[in-house]
Amino acid sequence: MRKISVEQSHDNLVEDFQDQAPSKRTVERWYLDFRRERMSLQDEAREDSRINYEQFAKTLKIGKAAINTILHDYLGVRRLAARWIPHNLSEMQLEDILTCDETWICQYDPETKRQSSIWVFPGEDPPVKVRRARIVGKKMVAAFSAFEAWSSRCPKTGIRGLLLHHDNASAHTAAKTLDFLAENSVQLVSHPPYSPDLAPCEFLLFPTIKEKICGIRFESPEEARLAFEEALWSLPEEKWHSCFDSWFHRMQLCIDCCGRYFEKL
Repeated sequence: MRKISVEQSHDNLVEDFQDQAPSKRTVERWYLDFRRERMSLQDEAREDSRINYEQFAKTLKIGKAAINTILHDYLGVRRLAARWIPHNLSEMQLEDILTCDETWICQYDPETKRQSSIWVFPGEDPPVKVRRARIVGKKMVAAFSAFEAWSSRCPKTGIRGLLLHHDNASAHTAAKTLDFLAENSVQLVSHPPYSPDLAPCEFLLFPTIKEKICGIRFESPEEARLAFEEALWSLPEEKWHSCFDSWFHRMQLCIDCCGRYFEKL
């Protein structure tokens, strides 16, 4: 069978079926299913135990208004969305999860508002701070976090069978990225669109390290990158443990909220 990318497949479908062609996201999902050896594009057969108003009306031979009154006023029935229940992951499965993200490191990044805050007594004037701009010189860094057990297996097994969790940035959802992940049998952990601080890099790693180097003027972007790396390796082991614990706690909260955005943890 000729190997073609997700983008090529979608282009071919659009050329043949035009407005009736499936979306690119659907084609991407098909590719992931094919990698899992599921070759049928049809929905899997399943029995739906739910009964709708039409079925009630046909069986009881009464109108929909009467059914609505009986269900809600007399029986107190409410319509609720199904709750997502996560699978319990084994220790070995947890070891296969990796998370990553990218960020820009600037040659000079001003102090954050929290860093420049000071204590004042009643009657004292609040501090005044001159707004300083970032220095343009910058370098992009990528950080990957995984359990030590997987890191030790990686040289032998590569990335096949890996569970990857990252946000929905354009670089992560690009066709080239998805093609690479599918070709290497990497399974993506779903990330809801409105929870940017769900991955460890976003809620802990990048904010913690940037707070250490903000306000420092570096001679070059490379010096800023080296400072970032030094701050990364200086994080204590306990910080990483709490980071991973918080990661799974946040994912559970996201599941409990059915993927909806929540502001406070």
